[in-house]
Amino acid sequence: MKSKWILKSLKFAAFAALAVAGLGWLVVGLWNVLVPDLFGGPRITFWQAIGLLALVRLLLVGARPWGWRGYGHRGKPWQQRWEAKMASLTPEEREKIKQAYAQRCGGRFRNREKSERQPETVDKN
Repeated sequence: MKSKWILKSLKFAAFAALAVAGLGWLVVGLWNVLVPDLFGGPRITFWQAIGLLALVRLLLVGARPWGWRGYGHRGKPWQQRWEAKMASLTPEEREKIKQAYAQRCGGRFRNREKSERQPETVDKN
């Protein structure tokens, strides 16, 4: 069982290394063909291209791990838990939570509840 896990890990590491090397050489080639002629910039080495790839990833995606997309990215489990919690509460408890959110978040929740209840009439005097 462990040997399969180790073999899969080694295959993944080899594939990742080849992918990074391939991307590095692609960036070196594109940079050295385009940037010096178009902008008069310097030529770069392979390791500078790898650093450039890392910098671009940090700037565009952030420092989070590769497969992680944040909490609740698969079916929003936080929303399902919230709805289950709200369904288990009594109407008085739900109203208390709504009032607490209305105080924290300003008039956004109060205005929505007013519009759901009944439209306000405008006096034309």
